[in-house]
Amino acid sequence: MSAELILLSAVLVGVPISLKYVLAFEMRNLVSMMKARERELAGLTAKLNALDREYEVVIGASEQVRDRQKWAATRRDRMADELVQVQRHGSVFARPEFVPTPPVSLSDVADHVADDFVPELAGVDDLQVAATAEA
Repeated sequence: MSAELILLSAVLVGVPISLKYVLAFEMRNLVSMMKARERELAGLTAKLNALDREYEVVIGASEQVRDRQKWAATRRDRMADELVQVQRHGSVFARPEFVPTPPVSLSDVADHVADDFVPELAGVDDLQVAATAEA
């Protein structure tokens, strides 16, 4: 009976130890699966946040398009009203006539400058100024 007692005690000790290792490996597998799900959840949360931001941008852009359409319609109506007014009353915008002005010479400018303003240039004509510039 001593062999049977040893085998029975070995089975009774071996079953809980085996069960402990099986549970430990199962727990390790479950923890790794949970971490993988957490990473997947973090990725999905980031995608959701990106989609929310994109949705807000699209809403803002569509509001801007609606505002521009309203402004374009307003401009179109004003231009149509101005066209009707021009057709009724003739041209509202009168073009100014172009009047050419004569070119200004240095001697005319020198006549208007006071002699005491630049005393060293008093009585100097354009030829003398050109000659000193060349030297």
